[in-house]
Amino acid sequence: MAEGERTKTVKFRILRPVNPDGISFVKYCWGALIGQLGEEYMRKNRREISRLIQKLGFKLDELSEGGVIEGDIGLILEDNKPARMYAENIKIYTPTKEIKERVEVSL
Repeated sequence: MAEGERTKTVKFRILRPVNPDGISFVKYCWGALIGQLGEEYMRKNRREISRLIQKLGFKLDELSEGGVIEGDIGLILEDNKPARMYAENIKIYTPTKEIKERVEVSL
């Protein structure tokens, strides 16, 4: 890194399984980052953060082969600007059974 460049990592954990290619992953990441960085920061950097979330989601979807994931996510800021995003300690849950019959309940 260049001299004078400051790096900060913002971390959060996805606690319930989400589809990394779906809107639930985006909302989870966005909400966690708003909580840590604030709405004003997120508005100012929304384009870059949205791209990073989307790219990470696509990459995780490839690795999970259509399953859902939970784990730790990090956003790396360089000079207070979004630079990179990563995932670690990821658990992948894939479908284990398919039910073709109708499941019904009533009152």
